[in-house]
Amino acid sequence: MHFRRFLGMVLRLGMLLALATIACGQVREQPAHIWIETTATGELRGTLTVATANGPAGLPAAFARAVGCDVPDLKKSPFEPRIVVQCPGHHPSALTFHPAIRLDEITPLLRQAGVSGIDFVLTAPRVPWLRLDPVIARSGGSGRHYHVQYSLEQAPQQITIDGGFYIAAETEPHLVPICAY
Repeated sequence: MHFRRFLGMVLRLGMLLALATIACGQVREQPAHIWIETTATGELRGTLTVATANGPAGLPAAFARAVGCDVPDLKKSPFEPRIVVQCPGHHPSALTFHPAIRLDEITPLLRQAGVSGIDFVLTAPRVPWLRLDPVIARSGGSGRHYHVQYSLEQAPQQITIDGGFYIAAETEPHLVPICAY
């Protein structure tokens, strides 16, 4: 009988401490999850997920601009904290693509939302040439997925993706083949 009473007191104390922590705003900060998918034709799809009920005003529009899309390119997501945008990417030529993800557009708004960092994932097409600046390590076995985590203070201003089917080595010596056909 005493054990049950003791256990009940411990559970109530635990609940009170949890509620007090939440009320004081000492909840562990969560990263924002950014997933970018590019296609061989340069189409771009971006998803930003922020684990907060009310993100800062203007975050969806800022994310659309950050990935190089227009605000009308925003898509309705069934999951409220998720922002989805899809648009044609930047094409320097018919055989290359060059999207730039400008993280500096959204970093101040993410900081307002209480986000601690950025979990960035890129799914790239299978193309002969691909360069990421800054360099991002591959994840998974297919060679198409890249993953990196940044604190908001360490996040680069932008992530540039250069790729395509044919690049003349004389004009683009910085691009390195990632696969051979």
